[in-house]
This record gives sequence, structure tokens and C-alpha cells, in this order.
Amino acid sequence: MDLCSCGSKNKVMFQCEEQTCPSFGRQKLYCPLCMIPQKHPHIPIMIALKSQNVTDEWNSLRQDIKNLHRRLTEWMELHGAIVELLDGFLTNEEHTLSFQIERVKILNTNVESFYEQHVSESSARGEILKLQELNPSLNAFNERLNSLKYLNKIGPAVLWTTYSEVLHLISHQQVLERLSQANFQIFLKLKLHRVQLSLNDVLNNRVIPSGLLQILENPELSISQIISSLHEKLQYATNNQQATVIDSIKVAGIRSDLDAIGVSLMFTGLLEKFKNLESQIINNQNIKITELAQKNEQLEERLSTLIHSQLEEFKVEFQAQKLQIQSFQESFDKRNKIQCSKILADEAMQNKIKTFFEQSGMALKYSCLLFRGSIDSFTSKIFHQLCDNRTNTLTIVKSTDGKIVGGFTTQTWNHSGYKQDGSAWLFNMQANNIFKVKPSANAIFAYSSYGPTFGNGHDLIIHDNCNSNSSSYANASSYDYNGSGNLFLTQAQAKFQVQEIEVYQL
Repeated sequence: MDLCSCGSKNKVMFQCEEQTCPSFGRQKLYCPLCMIPQKHPHIPIMIALKSQNVTDEWNSLRQDIKNLHRRLTEWMELHGAIVELLDGFLTNEEHTLSFQIERVKILNTNVESFYEQHVSESSARGEILKLQELNPSLNAFNERLNSLKYLNKIGPAVLWTTYSEVLHLISHQQVLERLSQANFQIFLKLKLHRVQLSLNDVLNNRVIPSGLLQILENPELSISQIISSLHEKLQYATNNQQATVIDSIKVAGIRSDLDAIGVSLMFTGLLEKFKNLESQIINNQNIKITELAQKNEQLEERLSTLIHSQLEEFKVEFQAQKLQIQSFQESFDKRNKIQCSKILADEAMQNKIKTFFEQSGMALKYSCLLFRGSIDSFTSKIFHQLCDNRTNTLTIVKSTDGKIVGGFTTQTWNHSGYKQDGSAWLFNMQANNIFKVKPSANAIFAYSSYGPTFGNGHDLIIHDNCNSNSSSYANASSYDYNGSGNLFLTQAQAKFQVQEIEVYQL
């Protein structure tokens, strides 16, 4: 603290706030020696106590803002989706709940910054006059907080206050598609409160009690209980012999709203049951897949100890187990895309392959992975073991320089030489259209020493161990490239090394 102005070299301990005091104008702070009737004939006010009181006011403000900010943050983590949805129907951004919550965040930042810059040091040093000079700022901050304190009761009641004028614009379908079960329950309570107000208007307060916000403020009330209660009051309104035509029209509208809410509630219940069932099915499937995976691991351990003469037999058994796992996975999730492809790795590629199938006149509805080089090996032998006797196969090839090509045929890959297939076609992911087989041309070439091979000459041939050589190539022969050269969109033969290859049955 500062020294007293009396010259005694004592520190000031008291503050003079009495305007009638003879020393008020020249000695607002004074030491114990100046506490005499000639100088300060009034009760002394201790600076330390006064300073602490002002500091407590600032800390109380800071804590109130932090508590409000924390409560809003926690609530928005659970219910931010419904706020975002409802905000979208308000034309004035400043009226949205998100804007008000942002005001709390800004206020918290402003107060903490102001406290550190102006209050903290003066409080520690007990500089009461400086602290009192900051009172206008303290009052201004308190006014800002008071305008936001209604958010302490954040919940359905606050949502009603903010969005009651736009609730009629929002359909149940929009909410069902975007909100969780908990948020949808809040939305239904808002709708039911709107129905309650309409019913109260029809009944002229004869049946519904004054506690109209009970639907919004009582978390113990279930949606079913609220609907049941409103149906009872609606029945009273229906039986009212003195009801006007306008009242009857309103009652019909109210009944329609209640029925719609009831249907939505029933639908959400079914949806919840479906999700639980879906989760149970997924868990059961995962258990089966895990069990099969464990069996495969055991087989792999046995394979390492078996003699060479038995190796091929156990490999076949291993492949059969792997196909069984794939069957479990595919039976659960059949979607209109190439499942689990490592080559068609993004949505754009998936959409493009769908477009190619549409161009061919065939819809892509279901796919089953038969062969993948990085898992099964890049040998022609394994390719034929896994893909022979399979019709409707799609081959996808990725070269080491990033080119993605392939083809589709309805024929099998059994070892019987050239085969015709009017439905066969090739594709290049850099091209916009597929390349169809020419009339009466050989579509594929099935040969045990080759991988998937299309056309005479060939339009696309995948050689044995294609990942370790550049023997695979593409010519222009049996397919129509619309003047683009060959499958790799070049005029000369295109040789390449394979980075990955996949074959799917459709």
C-alpha cells in the first residue's frame, strides 16, 4: 500500500467515503495516526476489507460466467444437432441459440482478459481507488451476463422461447433423418407444447392448468404420458356442446397433430428396436467371423509344420475357410458397390464403376470378392483355383504407375481357349465410357498359364506372377475404343507391371 500523505511514513489503512468529512477532498486514504476527529470524524473503512469485497465481486462474476459456459458446452455436446437444425429455420442470425451461446463464450474471454490486464494486479496490491475506478466495467459485464442468464436453464423451455415461431415449418421427417433419439424426444416435447397451447386456446383455460411449461420443464414426463393427457383434454373439447365451427376446425387440426406425433413416436420406437437388433446381428456375425479367423490362424500354424506333399491340400482348405468368412461378411452388407476394394478406394471411383455398369445395361447390385493378388498371390494357378466356374466376373487391375483398368464378362475362366460374349466390356478409369466387344469377336481367352485375358491379340492379358514382371500388356483387337487407341488410351502396345488385381463375381 501507499504511504499516508500526512508525512508520518505510515502506510494507508483506511478509506474516507464521507463527503461531509473535512478531509474528504484531500485525503481519501489515510493511516491510523490520521484517524482523529479533527481530520476524519467518522467510522473508518478498512482498505483491505473494501478491496477484498471488490475482488470478490469480480471473482463471483468470473465464476458465474465460467459455470454458464461449461453448462452450455456440456449441453451442446449432447444436443448441438437439434440446435443446428432449428437455427436453420431462423432468418435473423442474432436470434439463433448458437449466436447467444457464442455471446457467452465471447463474454468469458472478454472478462478473463480484462481481469488479467486491469484487476488482478490492483487487487493483489490492495489499490482500492483503482479498483473502484473499474466499477463501471464490472457493472457493464454484469449487465451482459444478466441478459444471458436465462441460458442457465438450457433445455426444452429455452428452445421453445427461441424457436416457437418456426416449429410449424419443421416436419417430423426432417427431424427423424438428422437427430438422435434423445434430441427427437426434445423435438416432440416442443411440438406437444405447441399442441397444448392450441388446445388451451380452444378450451379458454377451462381444463388445462396454469403450469403450461410443465411439459417442457418436467423431465419425468414421458412423451406417451403427455400424449395421453392431451387426448383426454381433446376429448373434453370434442364433447363440448358450445363449441363454435372455428373451434371444431381447430380441434380437428389438434387431433391431426397429435396423431402425427404418435406415429412418429411409434416409428422411433421401432427404429430403436431395429438398431438394437442390428447391433445384435453385427455382434453375432463378428463372433462367427472371429471364430473362423481363429480357425484360419490354427490352420496357418499347422501348414508351417506339414510336409510338402500335404501343402496343396491344406491351402485349398484355407481358401475354403476364407471364402466362408467372406460369405458371412457379404450376407450382412449387400450394397450397390464393389465391396472392400483396395483399388476402387474412394466414392468417386465407386460411382464411376456404377456408371460403367449402367452404360452396359446391367445394374450393379451385389459383389463378392473372389481373388485379390496381394492376399492370394499373383499366380495364374491361384487365380483359376478361385475364379474358374464363376460367371459374371469383374476384373480390376492397378498398374505400378497408377493406371486402373479392367473388364467384365459373363463367361467362366475355365481352360477352354477363346470364348465369345456379347455382354463383355473393358474400362479405363481415365475414360468416360466403357469399351464394348465388337460383334462376333472373341471376348476372352481362358488359359491355365494366364490370368484374366480379354480379346484376341490380346486387348488385355495378365501374365503369371504379374506383380514381378512387365509381361502383361494391352493391344487393340476385339474391343471398340472409339478412336482412343487401346485400353491404355495409347496407339502403341502398352506393357505394364501389376501393383494389385481383384476379381469379383456379380
